[in-house]
Order: sequence, then structure tokens, then C-alpha cells
Amino acid sequence: MANVTRDRSYLIDTARRVQQLREHLDMSQRKFSEYLGYCPLTIHKLENAQQGLSQDMLTSMKNRTGVNLNWLIAGEGEMIEGMHKTECLDMLVKSKKEFENIISAAYDRTDTLESYIELLQGENNER
Repeated sequence: MANVTRDRSYLIDTARRVQQLREHLDMSQRKFSEYLGYCPLTIHKLENAQQGLSQDMLTSMKNRTGVNLNWLIAGEGEMIEGMHKTECLDMLVKSKKEFENIISAAYDRTDTLESYIELLQGENNER
């Protein structure tokens, strides 16, 4: 019984730290899940102590956010290793801008393609 209580306590503490990390990055659960490459339900379960962190999740969080795994797992040390909050936010803003540029280019191509299709349809209707 003591192990079950300790395991549950560990899940609750880890869940709290996952939520703190997400909030530190100023992300919703949905944005955080997309950023890490997981479905929103996974993040919801993590933050509600319904699921533990897998090795893959730990690696993803470390690589994508710079989180200190000692902090995430055991609550020891600083949340972000080697990077202050402003540096982390700057990195995220830069990534967001790059992503927006990619999306914008895709929309431009879609608009061009739609215009070309309309032109062809107009020519076809004139025949």
C-alpha cells in the first residue's frame, strides 16, 4: 500500500511540474501537445496524474523545451537548464515566426493554384 501511495504522489507531483512547464511557456494544452508532437489527451492525462511520463516524452520535452529533467522528474534544480525564460520565449517566438512564414507560403501557393483553376474553368466555360 505504501508503494501505491508513493507512486500516486509521484504522479501528482510530476503532473504539477508538467503543467508548470506548459504555463511557463505560455501555451495551452493543445498548443503544448502540438509543439511536443502528442495528442491533447496525452497532455491532459499527464497534467491530471492519469498517466506517467514515458522515456520518449521525457526526451521530447527535454529537446523541445530545454527542461531540466531532474526538475521534471524529481523537482530538483531549475526548471529550464542553461536558458532563462526570456531566451526560451525568444526561441519559441522565432520558431513561431518561421512556422507562420511556411504556412503563409503554402497559402500563397494555394491562392495561386485556385486562381489558375478559376482561369482554366473560365476558359473552358467560354468554349
